[in-house]
Amino acid sequence: MLEADFPLEYRVPWDSRTHPGASADIVFSRAVLEHVPPAVLERLVTELGRILRPGGVMCHAIDNSDHWEHGDKSLSRLDFLRYEEGWFWRLACRNTQSYQNRLRHSDYLRLFAAHGWTAIVADGTPDERALRDLETLPLASPFRHCDHQDLAILTSYFVFRRTPECASAESPPVATPAALRLS
Repeated sequence: MLEADFPLEYRVPWDSRTHPGASADIVFSRAVLEHVPPAVLERLVTELGRILRPGGVMCHAIDNSDHWEHGDKSLSRLDFLRYEEGWFWRLACRNTQSYQNRLRHSDYLRLFAAHGWTAIVADGTPDERALRDLETLPLASPFRHCDHQDLAILTSYFVFRRTPECASAESPPVATPAALRLS
């Protein structure tokens, strides 16, 4: 049985500070990180590094699309990229259950790299319909000069491993395998 050989823990809500250091081999999330504000995400990436054992990996599936489109198919899957950071955007994201950070595929790569992680998998294919939408969608100023191929990646799949220089400073591995799932 997989569960006997590889025990999983599902923790929601979860406070990373209560989790022991160097105690997980894998951390994975699905459709979570796009809901985390960038400043909180910075701290979370650091905390996940503390929690993972040397050689551990993080696996993340990120839905980069406008989640409002999920309920209103008349919207572009990139519709939320047209709003400026001003009053409307703050009002639209006031409900923490619907907050979306609007980070793009390349933003996640830069964020994790800045914290000592190397992407061993970084899959994301630009969506053809999203690319067509970008031809006419009036983009907010933070997105106007971004690469359309990057903006049109609606789903990102990442596997990150600590860069060798960061991994060498970590504590020795513990024998029992464990995984932590964030959802």
